[in-house]
This record gives sequence, C-alpha cells and structure tokens, in this order.
Amino acid sequence: MTIFERVKELSEKQGKSLQRVSEDLGFSSNYFYRMKKQQPTAEKLKLIADYFNVSVDYLLGRAEAKSVNLFDYHIQMFCNLCLSFQS
Repeated sequence: MTIFERVKELSEKQGKSLQRVSEDLGFSSNYFYRMKKQQPTAEKLKLIADYFNVSVDYLLGRAEAKSVNLFDYHIQMFCNLCLSFQS
C-alpha cells in the first residue's frame, strides 16, 4: 500500500475528503494526489501522521500499528533525555 492509499483510507475512516484534509493541514487542495508521483517531505509526513494520530512508520508502510501510543512515546523521550544527561 502506498502513502497515498494509506492517507486516503485514513481520511475515509474519518469521513473526510482528501481535499478537506489538505485544507485542514494548510496544503494545496490537490496535494495528496500529487503524492502519487512524488514523495512528501519528512516535515509533511510528520504533519499528516500527527493529524491522523498514526506513526510516520505506518504511513511509510514500515509498521502495521496505526495508533501512536503517546504514553509509551513520552516515556521513551524521557528515558532518552535522562540518558543524555548521564553521558
């Protein structure tokens, strides 16, 4: 499944058109259709992932889990921060 197909599926599950999602994110109205031919930037991927509450890895097809577990994410970030102070 391509990034475009994943985004389309996510938008349909929320009952939104791709044009509406594009507008919500401040993208051009046909932005997602252009993704069929060119890859989005890392910054835009992050915005899209945050919008749908999924991981960037899910959008890229590298992970099957859609939802980001924010608690686990924050624990991991805290642990990384603690480790950076130890070095």
